[in-house]
Amino acid sequence: MSREQSLYAIVHSVARFQEEIADILDAKATEAEKARNWITLHMLPHTLDGHTDRLRQALDIHEQMVEVIDGLAKMEHSLGAHLKLLIGPEEKEAAAGGALGGLEGFGGGLFGGLGGK
Repeated sequence: MSREQSLYAIVHSVARFQEEIADILDAKATEAEKARNWITLHMLPHTLDGHTDRLRQALDIHEQMVEVIDGLAKMEHSLGAHLKLLIGPEEKEAAAGGALGGLEGFGGGLFGGLGGK
């Protein structure tokens, strides 16, 4: 397998991985909406002692979701850093000259529009 084919396979895998992360984030947004609806319907002023208790319980519910989203953001940052390492200085210069056919942004050539679904 040539270097270009290897790069293509890696970038294609990362694109699929990004799609899976987007699906996870979509599911988390749905979960957060359900939690918001539950909190709105069940955490009424007469069910808890005071504002502080209501706020504490709502924050406890959402803390886990925030941790998951934070973990996904860190993973995204790590993926970007690894791709930058993978595409070293010579590939960046070659892409600017057109040798890899528009690697920046996946615009065409070798990667022929990978950016769009």
